[in-house]
Amino acid sequence: ADEIVEKKNADLKNTALNTIMNEIIEKTEIDLPPMLVKERTDAVKDENDNMLLQRGIDPEAYYRFFIEQSEDKDEAQFMKVFERQAIRELKTELVTERIIETEKIELSDEELDNEIKIYADSAQESMEEFKKTAGDYLLNYIAYGAKQKKMFDLLLENADKTE
Repeated sequence: ADEIVEKKNADLKNTALNTIMNEIIEKTEIDLPPMLVKERTDAVKDENDNMLLQRGIDPEAYYRFFIEQSEDKDEAQFMKVFERQAIRELKTELVTERIIETEKIELSDEELDNEIKIYADSAQESMEEFKKTAGDYLLNYIAYGAKQKKMFDLLLENADKTE
């Protein structure tokens, strides 16, 4: 029963965070360079293609099927979907970075070590060994993820609970 309550609470928290982030992103005007949007759109399409291939589906055949089923038979519709997703991802990243910077969200050494320990445990390594082999990129990724968690907690604490 405790697991069900924890799962429900986590789902409610994620829903609230998604609502908050959606509202912030929708209200934020960001002028994204077209080349950056194109690069991210291509990356989103590549991710989608890879996901389809992993499921044994030919991406081109998949797109052709849906284009044939659509009323307007517009091939560009998929790229429009990928572009919307790319713009959302870019805006989310920029908004997240700005909130972390503006709110001066930092990690103590202990907080960072706690996050690294989670990764080390999953790799079945000691924290010291994990730090040696992880590399700066992964350690920075872990630190950024921990800062995001703190940002999300801050957003939830300060959200207008009446909406």
